Amino acid sequence: MKKIVFIFAVLVSLASTLFSQEVNISFENKVSSDIIVLEEDGTSFPGIEEKVTAEFETEKIDAGVSLITTLSTNENNILGFDDYFIDKAYIVFKPIDTLRISFNNNIFTEGSYLPVWDDNISNGNLSNSFAVLYEPLENLVLSTGLSLPSFFTDDLENKIDFNAGIDYSTDFLSAGVTIRSLLTDFGFGIFGSFIGVPNLTINAGFSYNDDFNEHEGNIFSLGCTYDFSNFTISLDHVTVFNNDQNHMYNAILIESSPLENLTFEAQEIINLNLQDSDDFESITDIGLVYSYGNHNLRCGAALSIYQGIAISFPVYYKYSF
Repeated sequence: MKKIVFIFAVLVSLASTLFSQEVNISFENKVSSDIIVLEEDGTSFPGIEEKVTAEFETEKIDAGVSLITTLSTNENNILGFDDYFIDKAYIVFKPIDTLRISFNNNIFTEGSYLPVWDDNISNGNLSNSFAVLYEPLENLVLSTGLSLPSFFTDDLENKIDFNAGIDYSTDFLSAGVTIRSLLTDFGFGIFGSFIGVPNLTINAGFSYNDDFNEHEGNIFSLGCTYDFSNFTISLDHVTVFNNDQNHMYNAILIESSPLENLTFEAQEIINLNLQDSDDFESITDIGLVYSYGNHNLRCGAALSIYQGIAISFPVYYKYSF
């Protein structure tokens, strides 16, 4: 971790020196755990996870890195830290306003985002380990790039391949089309996002030859968020179509802020195997988040039903600036 922090500091210093511009730095440290898991056959300690994210932005260069480590027990019931692994890392060069040279696996078209899942459908990615993004017209982005074995991708053993995409956005909608792994494992995505109604966002898409939640196939996705004055409701729906097994994911998240620094959260996730009614999972999570300045503390309780019943108590502390 010290090596990564040193590299990040050098990049910040280099960007500031070369371009003599203001550097905007953001940092987040999140420590989370389910504390204890109560199951029908006993209890277990699920471990503690720490995620550290550091990012900087200038007019010509953006860069960031996110590291995760866990404190858990091994097969011999000995408590210890796992090795750090890189959750994400990226560098983006912006030599001119209309051109970005990207080493970044996290540039997505808006319509691929699921608000409860808090992540994107993978075929919505406009970038990869290397990409060039060009904006010939305002709000229009063309991307082309290569998948390469590097820590800028999710897979260090990733084969060399070709990707491309196009994304167009306005004040009320955006649309994106991607081509993934043209040479080895062809897939594509078509996504749209509608924001034409105040406080309402609707994302939808179709993805060919993709994966979601450990299931592979063709994917239909839908994500919606509506914001009231102190109340937000978010909905997810994903269906994975496969010749052998079709799976469905549905989720709802309700957030309410009765007090200025206090947020109530209630979340329900249901995973279904459409060919096997016994393959069913339900996760209910209720919690309170207290915010004070740069600090956030969440405490909650979760009920999981999948081939048995389990109760846990998810908590996290997050500091950011």
